[in-house]
Amino acid sequence: MRRFDLEPWLKAIPKYRITEMNMVPMMVVLLLTSNHPLVTPSTFSTIKYSWSGAAPLDKSLQAWFKAMLPKDTPFNQVWGMSETSCVASMLYYPGQDESGSVGPVVPNCDVKLVDEAGRDVTAVGVKGELCIRGPIIELIKVRGFQVAPAELEAVIVHHPEVTDAAVVGVQNSHGDSEVPRAYVVRRPGSSLTEEDVRKYSSEKLAKYKSLDGGVRFVDAIPKNASGKILKSLLREQAKKEMGAKL
Repeated sequence: MRRFDLEPWLKAIPKYRITEMNMVPMMVVLLLTSNHPLVTPSTFSTIKYSWSGAAPLDKSLQAWFKAMLPKDTPFNQVWGMSETSCVASMLYYPGQDESGSVGPVVPNCDVKLVDEAGRDVTAVGVKGELCIRGPIIELIKVRGFQVAPAELEAVIVHHPEVTDAAVVGVQNSHGDSEVPRAYVVRRPGSSLTEEDVRKYSSEKLAKYKSLDGGVRFVDAIPKNASGKILKSLLREQAKKEMGAKL
């Protein structure tokens, strides 16, 4: 396939008896929200190994898709950057993890943890785990708490009337803190309201993760070719929307 197209992709898996499947979070969200009749365990019965990369995948979405695969088929997350020549950490087959971990660093790679000023955070040779929450610019700083947009997005897309969502940080009315703002794509024919989305998410998230920046409904979430949400465009859109109110 030259580009991802849901139905031909779903038909190709059993037709060609695909055994390994590399994905991005956008594909998992689309499978969850599409209601396509081919999104069933039988479609994925030939898959022996699968992973998701390019952006964080909430563990609830990871668990949902893992249930679509054969019992012993791993569905893990991997991490990498263009600067690391693709994947830099992963769990090798047959290892499995459903916690959201991206696994150990691949052979011949070293990792150094530093703060924003370039200072070492850990000592050399000390074993431990690194927690990758996303690019610093994407984390939403709410009254001293750091909120990862991916967690909020995963909750919102589980709503039966939502097909896609993205969350960015905006300044609150006092200008002393960021708050989460959601951009949501409704299912065709849906009459979902902002209050519906806020109530649904508040029932599943801590209070400081509330969508106090509001909810805006859009036709589509802007993404690049690999499925990454273009948060910079949404932040600019939010600034224009909020500026228009002043």
